[in-house]
Parts: sequence; C-alpha cells; structure tokens
Amino acid sequence: MNSNNKANGLTLITLKTEKMTGLLDSWPEIKDRLGDSAKYVVFYFDYGIRFGVQNGDKIFFQEGPAEIEKLQLDYLQLARFFDKNMELKIWRDGERKHHYRSYHDSPDNGGKTEIVEAKQILWGTRACSTTMDVPDSFTINDKTFSQIYWINLTEDRGTELVIPFHEPFNIPEKTDHPRLAVKTYNYIDYLENGLATYVDSRFVDIETVSEYSSKSKMEDK
Repeated sequence: MNSNNKANGLTLITLKTEKMTGLLDSWPEIKDRLGDSAKYVVFYFDYGIRFGVQNGDKIFFQEGPAEIEKLQLDYLQLARFFDKNMELKIWRDGERKHHYRSYHDSPDNGGKTEIVEAKQILWGTRACSTTMDVPDSFTINDKTFSQIYWINLTEDRGTELVIPFHEPFNIPEKTDHPRLAVKTYNYIDYLENGLATYVDSRFVDIETVSEYSSKSKMEDK
C-alpha cells in the first residue's frame, strides 16, 4: 500500500481490495462473512444509532453483550462491521430486503484501487465514560481491549453518541481539544471525461484527532 501522496490535507493511497455484494437473509450469513477477528460495528436502526464491538458470536453494547443472531434485522436500516482490513456493510432497500457489500484488503488478490483517507469528526463537545469488563481480551487494529471504555459524547443541541474505545478519553476545556473521529476510506473512480469521483466509502477505525476544521455528522450514512 502506498500512502505517501497528500493533497489539500487528504491522504491518497492505493489498495488491493476484493469486493463482494449480494442479498442477505439472516444473521448466520453475516457471521460467516465476518471472519474470526474482533471488529467495531455501528448500527443505524429505525429508532437510532448504536455503536458496539463484535467479538465472536457476541456484540457488546454499553448495557451488555447480545447474541448476534438475536438482533432484529427488521428494524435495521444500515450496519457497518469494520477494522483496518475489511468492512461488511449491510443495508435495507425500499422493499425491506437486506443487501451486503464487503471489502477485504489483500496484497495478493483484488483490483488496485485509489482511495482518499479521511476522518469524520463525531459530534460531541463533552465526554464521560464507563467501563465494561470482557471475558477475554481482544485486539482491533492493533489496539488491545482488556476492557471496553464506553465514551458518552454529548452537545448542547441534544445529540448523544456512545462510542467503544480501548482507553480512557475526555475532552478538556481548551481551544485545541481532542475529538473522536471515524477514519474512512473513500473509493475513487473516473468518469469518461477523466474527472475523478467518489463511488463508495468504508469505515476503518475509531481514533482521536487533536484539531479539526469541519464536522461530519454520523447520520450521514
């Protein structure tokens, strides 16, 4: 992977990525496509947005673990399971059928793709946290989770997000305060006239950033 090119503050990289798409009928199919490693997950349900961590057959939310097969697909608009090597995206169409699209990075397979790396700042100017013990430690993107820190992000406007993180996080009262962000890969293709355009995006990681120039709403799916 080449990640040395930068333009307008954005990082341009190339990846070899395998892409698969299809219809999805049940959670067992989802488990089969996730592999063995733990991942972040974000769900867009009819009733709200929820972040969590998927490890094996369980998804950990702030209130506790849930069996992946017991989650209700009927209420799911969109989901993203992700780490630095893959993303499984699930969405519901107008006929209430669920589809999937997966990206798996592979140096030996897949097509070479140009990507813009960016970071979506999460809403939240105040943060408080709680911790959750896990039966066994696990890693996501080389970060060890011996317990999960649930970071509750709020703002005066009433927006609230609860984000899983591998270490304590707070927002001090100063100008250049850190923020939480979702790292994204934004896929580029070219029109017939040679102009570049974004054709897809995927979530990669949850990180801290020390400063920001703009905000990206998590409801922008």
